Amino acid sequence: MTSLRPKEFLRHAVLAIVGSTALAAAPVGGAHASTRHHATVIKQITKTIRSVEVDSDSGAVTIATGTVTTVTADESWNNHRPALDINVRHGVLTIRSRCDAPASFGHVNVDITSALNNCADRLTLVVPEDAAITAHTDGGRITSHGIHAAQQLRSGGGRVKVARAVGHLDASTGGGGVVTRSVRGKQILHSGGGGIIARAAQGDIHATTGGSGIQIYDFMARSIYAHAGGGAVTVIDRAKPQRLVATTGGGAVAVDVPSGVYAVTATSGSGRKHVSVSGVTVDQQAARTITAHSGGGAVTVMGSTPG
Repeated sequence: MTSLRPKEFLRHAVLAIVGSTALAAAPVGGAHASTRHHATVIKQITKTIRSVEVDSDSGAVTIATGTVTTVTADESWNNHRPALDINVRHGVLTIRSRCDAPASFGHVNVDITSALNNCADRLTLVVPEDAAITAHTDGGRITSHGIHAAQQLRSGGGRVKVARAVGHLDASTGGGGVVTRSVRGKQILHSGGGGIIARAAQGDIHATTGGSGIQIYDFMARSIYAHAGGGAVTVIDRAKPQRLVATTGGGAVAVDVPSGVYAVTATSGSGRKHVSVSGVTVDQQAARTITAHSGGGAVTVMGSTPG
């Protein structure tokens, strides 16, 4: 039988007590064990804002543009209210929201928030359109609309959605999807397992997902890179790309580009009978290159859109 050190023993004991207390406190009939609390905090910022930094461990983050900079926090909790900090320093608006509220037992901190507190803090920001954005949430979704500056958006597992943006975009999520529309500027998109959809954009794109598919539609880009761990990959580029790479571990690959001369490499793990190239002139010495590969699905390269 494995023995536990004193701190480990205390931690296990506390968790057992908390768990049994939670079960004992739960009334019959599905009622909540503790009173549910709600609050809304609204703060207007009068100082000039050049950039915004958001860090939240629970809840969604929504970013929009407007003439008056405003932070709205919709809070809900059972036992411990979220800790919200909003400050401005040298033109940088910083918002930090934390739901983690560990209970202290001697020298041992035990986080009981997720089990009993059921805490969430949904943040809604109205900021200048030219403010650069850095946003991180442990699991909630991130939505951004109308920003004309660089953006770095990170979610531990929620969906990331961006629309009508101008400037460099770096968006990633641990498991949810990434959706962008009408973005002018380079895009770097990643999902650990969800799908990626990018539409109606101008600028290069680098998109990767660990498991689901990628759809890139109506792009005007010189460089496109799309790789899916297993889902289908579809790329429609309305400009003649200088470099296009579309690959997947197992799904189908479909590439549609303006007719022209390209160095094309199209392969499938299922064999040549699953590869189709049409509507383009293939010249392996051409400056414009297309690489399309699937570990097991069909691969199609087609030149059809006007050049």
